[in-house]
Amino acid sequence: MASRSSPPKSASGADPGAIERLLREGWTIADPDPAALDAAARLERLGLVEIDCREFVRCAEPLDEDFPPPVRDCQGRILLRAGLDEGDDAFRCPDCERPVYPLLYGKRRCAEMRSRVKPEGVAAFLHDELDSLGVVRRLAEGVFRVETGYGEALVCLVELCRDPRYLSRDHARMHPTLFVAIDARNLKERFLPDPWLVRATLADVVTGSTELPALLDDLLARETPSTLVNASLPVYDKVVPALLPSPASGPQRRQFMVEFASDRLLVEDAVVATAKAGMQLQVFGILWRRFLEDLAAGRSPDDFRPISLKELTNVIDPGDKSEAIDEMNVRRAINRLQQDLSETVRRELGLPLGREDIIQNLRDGQRRRGNGYRINPRMVLPRVSSPS
Repeated sequence: MASRSSPPKSASGADPGAIERLLREGWTIADPDPAALDAAARLERLGLVEIDCREFVRCAEPLDEDFPPPVRDCQGRILLRAGLDEGDDAFRCPDCERPVYPLLYGKRRCAEMRSRVKPEGVAAFLHDELDSLGVVRRLAEGVFRVETGYGEALVCLVELCRDPRYLSRDHARMHPTLFVAIDARNLKERFLPDPWLVRATLADVVTGSTELPALLDDLLARETPSTLVNASLPVYDKVVPALLPSPASGPQRRQFMVEFASDRLLVEDAVVATAKAGMQLQVFGILWRRFLEDLAAGRSPDDFRPISLKELTNVIDPGDKSEAIDEMNVRRAINRLQQDLSETVRRELGLPLGREDIIQNLRDGQRRRGNGYRINPRMVLPRVSSPS
């Protein structure tokens, strides 16, 4: 067993940002650069993730011979799966559903790298790190107790922990606990702000930017409150679903955290629209209010209500504009907003957001209870708006 001062294993030298992104379950990086490829290789060697590299072509690529397609601004990406014959129209755009012929038109190929977190690998990695510091015992899924010459502490992988006892504030007060998050997104919103709680991200541990000995020293040296109001309150909100070992079962859906106020629209902290967007923001606000109503009513995703284009047009406030608001203007505003959502999230976060991942357009044949637009209830997680 290594001494107390032994540094933990790390992926030092890799891009910390790439490490953090790849530790998000199902995260996709389009056209990965060398730093991202190096980070992926390091994480695979540590047993923390599985990496799937695939090729795709874009439906609407201005430099391709088949441009423009019927939908000039289509954001669809077509995976080049082995064994498919384009002569049978096997390659189809998932967004506009048109057949695409990558070989016939020599379409430009792009790379895509998808990461899947291995829960059992994460637990084994952290166990090995703690084993270099003292005597380690596994108490529950994702929860370890480490005994060192400086004291005894618990270490809890919050996404893996299934026992609410170890995630309660009262338990953390009685038993010094280091909480480690695999997914680093929105930690301020997901953790209680109590200053005596000690938190870290797996990326910090992997890269060595935060060392476990120092974290445990800090944890054992901190004073905890003698009493607490709402002591049983959980210290962590699993906005990102818990990771459980399970076999792959087809493509996984990704959810997006959305924040909306009268003057701005954000997706995962990326600003998509502000008050300058005018009609776009007003349309989103109408859809958002109905979305929250259906959420509060406990409706199933299939029963979230769409709003027809005609209804949207009738309820939009034209403000001081003298011209009438017609359906064409509203449809264009929605199309621009869908495009802005997709482009902004791809550019700012490196996340492939589909055209209808946030705003759905339910058409004939897709729904029995009516057609129209709605916020996608399967993909959107609402976040309380903070002051601008």
